[in-house]
Amino acid sequence: SALPAGPETSHRPAWHQSVVAIWRSDGGFRRLVLTRALIGIAGMAPAYYAVSAVRRLAASDMDAATFGLIALGSQLVGTLIWGEVVARSRRPWFLVGGTIIGALGALAATYATSITSVYPVFVAMGVGTSAQIMCDMSLPMQLAERAEASRGMYVASYNTVIIPFSIAAPIVGGAISAISGFDAVNGASIVAYCLAAASGATVVRMIGPRSRPNVPEPVDPKVPN
Repeated sequence: SALPAGPETSHRPAWHQSVVAIWRSDGGFRRLVLTRALIGIAGMAPAYYAVSAVRRLAASDMDAATFGLIALGSQLVGTLIWGEVVARSRRPWFLVGGTIIGALGALAATYATSITSVYPVFVAMGVGTSAQIMCDMSLPMQLAERAEASRGMYVASYNTVIIPFSIAAPIVGGAISAISGFDAVNGASIVAYCLAAASGATVVRMIGPRSRPNVPEPVDPKVPN
């Protein structure tokens, strides 16, 4: 016969109930998810930068490889820059700076007229991607620490909510491109980036350095007063 469930299992909330509970109780989590969802929607434009360059500017295979190299190099440099910014300010300014740079990249892609003028687009793409990665790696855990809750549950809840936006964005971008062209995709991305920057600013204001309690320094018994 089956054993009766113990008290720790019978009263444990289901996983989806924990996600709903975090969503309802933590306003910072809701703001972060909104910001990241908008960044995911804005990702429809970077998904088609190379395709646009091939079709509009007759970019070669070598050009496409160069685009990828620029994006990866910029992502590395961007990670170092954002890390330094966070170390100095102790605030996640990459959440605002990365979205603004992403919007500038989409704007540059709209007015690019040569292969060389596309290079800054992929620089912006790499720097913006580095900010997005830092957001996904650190901010959900910071919110969990503030709430004194499970880091794993916060990260899982965060990813569960934002991933559908990142998956749907390229599909929606492809549909918009088929109907209205790449400029319309870039325009929609710019709007999403700007909204993400505004929403991200509220998250930056909320997640900042905590004041340390006024605790006296411990006295080393070996050192005479």
